[in-house]
Amino acid sequence: MSLKLDEVSRFSVPLGVRDPLTEIVGLAKRWDLKGRGGAGFPFSQKLLAVAENSSRLVRPSVVVNATESEPLSFKDRFLLTYYLDLVLEGAVLCARALSSSSIYLVTHADVDNSLELVEAVRRFGDATRVKIEVVLTPSALVSGQETSVVAAVNGESRPLPRMQPPRVSISGVKGRPTLLSNAETYARLAQARRIELSGGSHDGTGSLSYLGTVHLKTGESYIVDSDPSISVSDILESLRAPVNDSSIYLVGGYFGRFYRSIDPRLRSALSVPKNSQGVGFGAGLVVEIDRHGCISGEVAFLSRWLSLQSAGQCGPCKKGLPQVADEFEQLVLGGGGDREKILRWTAQIRGRGGCALPDSVCDLLESFFKVAPDEVRVHQSGACQRPYQRQFEELHRDFDWDTASHGV
Repeated sequence: MSLKLDEVSRFSVPLGVRDPLTEIVGLAKRWDLKGRGGAGFPFSQKLLAVAENSSRLVRPSVVVNATESEPLSFKDRFLLTYYLDLVLEGAVLCARALSSSSIYLVTHADVDNSLELVEAVRRFGDATRVKIEVVLTPSALVSGQETSVVAAVNGESRPLPRMQPPRVSISGVKGRPTLLSNAETYARLAQARRIELSGGSHDGTGSLSYLGTVHLKTGESYIVDSDPSISVSDILESLRAPVNDSSIYLVGGYFGRFYRSIDPRLRSALSVPKNSQGVGFGAGLVVEIDRHGCISGEVAFLSRWLSLQSAGQCGPCKKGLPQVADEFEQLVLGGGGDREKILRWTAQIRGRGGCALPDSVCDLLESFFKVAPDEVRVHQSGACQRPYQRQFEELHRDFDWDTASHGV
């Protein structure tokens, strides 16, 4: 059984609870709620960590991260448009459980209808007698990193990641303990709460579904709401685009990996972690890439784009990523780029960045070398005849962010 967003009744529910922290932590544990921003950390542990570092004199903050910095993912925008009430309700539940009076919703400054969003959040806050502030941050990949989000709330003009520790659960907004999680996480918490308030219960069989964005090589794009027991293969089958040998698949977005059609992990449940032979669904972005085109060209675009998204604060980002992108481009152009050199460099920069950006490039390039070794050899010899279809480039340029209206 999968409990999806469109199956939740849209009635108003009381947000007060008798024993706030215990009840909300128990709710998150019963439904095995994990963060939906990509890392998949247990939400109950986040709540407890913030509570342990808070006191009557040091009240925590609650932050909804709706930045969704990867340009091809749009589940956060979907939630803010059609399920804003669920997102804010989850944030209010957490704020009351933690005795916090500070709630911030952070999204990109260029989001469509930002004025309407601010007004919808204000109306929700007035109705629940809670002050919720919308913070608009510049559009950049690293602006979605949790310490960048905190920096935006703190009013920094150019919010950038900072080295950790301390974790934001200890020192976040204005130096206070901060509960920071993805918009979908808060929506799922509110969803579970509504189910239980309406008489439902968690009997060990119910589960909260996963939101994701899927781009097919045909040019079609979808937002999917999927049972965690199904696989990426099942999702594609439901879209009438079954896994096939003429495609490779980027799963988990720009912080994910490439997979061949024969990889059994494409048939593992979405809920299986990457380190347990799962596919690593992460933030839920899947892109199908046509093998008849020049896949190396697509990857070269990604590696260059990611290097340009760097905050430029540490060696792996400032020097390592541009060097890797340069070398990979030389390989693609048949100008002597060295695969072994690239792999040596990715091994050197892995785990050494101030944020996860260098690791994302390492994962993308290393997984690409594994899924397309023949194409790499063809490029090294300068004999590639496949057309560069600019699939990622076109998606970046032409993707339509249009949405209807905010659903509060």
